[in-house]
Amino acid sequence: MGCNGYERDAWQWYAGEGVLLPNPIPESDNYSARAINDAGDAVGWAVQWFGEYHCGVLWRNGVAYDLNDLIDPECEVHIWMAYDIDDRGRILAADFLGDQYDLLLLLPIKPGDIDGDGDVDTADLLALLAAWGPCEGCPEDIDGNGVVNTADLLTLLANWG
Repeated sequence: MGCNGYERDAWQWYAGEGVLLPNPIPESDNYSARAINDAGDAVGWAVQWFGEYHCGVLWRNGVAYDLNDLIDPECEVHIWMAYDIDDRGRILAADFLGDQYDLLLLLPIKPGDIDGDGDVDTADLLALLAAWGPCEGCPEDIDGNGVVNTADLLTLLANWG
């Protein structure tokens, strides 16, 4: 049971059947989905009351992600809640720093979008080809195995556009 004798969980309905979405953070006692897109990605929030941790959540393919883990730490934001997600994967979220809330539009980076401009295109292909071979920790190593190779090229081409 959750706080005050009730339980609040996130459910996804597909073809008339409900599926309980996984708990997004360890020891969370309260989480809820707020929106879902046509791909079945859902967004919402989670709270760990006694740990006083609150975060925006993305559920994708049966896995829950704390949105704060998906954002570059140099952005210096804390995603407190995700309100909506569209069919392109853009997420309307709020951060909370100090005593101020700000609305943010989170844009997904497709695998293969090496330059981070939102598209996988010729510039990304040229960057990948220029980095071909051993490349530990470089953005062109899409699968993170330390080598830019055919697997990375195929991922880039699968996300072209």
